[in-house]
Amino acid sequence: PPSPLSHPHLLAKYDVCREPLTMYDPTGQSHPDTAGGVTLARGNWTLYADRPNKPGWISHGPANSELVFTLRLGADPRVVVSYLKSYGPAMGSAKIYFKEAPLLFTTVEGRWKQKVSMSVPLVISPAAPVYYMDRNNGDSGIGLAAGLPPHSLAHLVVQLAGCKGPTSCGKFKIVGVVSC
Repeated sequence: PPSPLSHPHLLAKYDVCREPLTMYDPTGQSHPDTAGGVTLARGNWTLYADRPNKPGWISHGPANSELVFTLRLGADPRVVVSYLKSYGPAMGSAKIYFKEAPLLFTTVEGRWKQKVSMSVPLVISPAAPVYYMDRNNGDSGIGLAAGLPPHSLAHLVVQLAGCKGPTSCGKFKIVGVVSC
């Protein structure tokens, strides 16, 4: 086979979840062992299809609405959060962090300038010891580290952010979460 175009170091950054330990899929195709499920911690998040055959966990507010995903982490843990990015003016943002390390977080924007709506991944290395963001790839690259132990349970929090008031938040949509 032909050799990859990218450097092996770069490819290793994006090597994620060949065998998921936890998978949350809004179409109902979740991994049988979902480690405890999805919990509404505060505010309003609803699982529904805002477009035909395009379900997700969606919040329009109120501010600080929180959804928690319980995850199993493996030996070299990775988490991939897929979320909707769109050009519509009504798109919001979300703060993403682990309940076990709440001071280490990243904020992702649901809005961009491209005239297309699509799911993008945020790749998280929960066991890495520092917070970092790969600015060359915006918020669809490596995004968050929290110093969590391998082979453990973790609680990923998605909190609606960037609200201009208690109810003026814009829409944020999660379309899947996978851990390994």
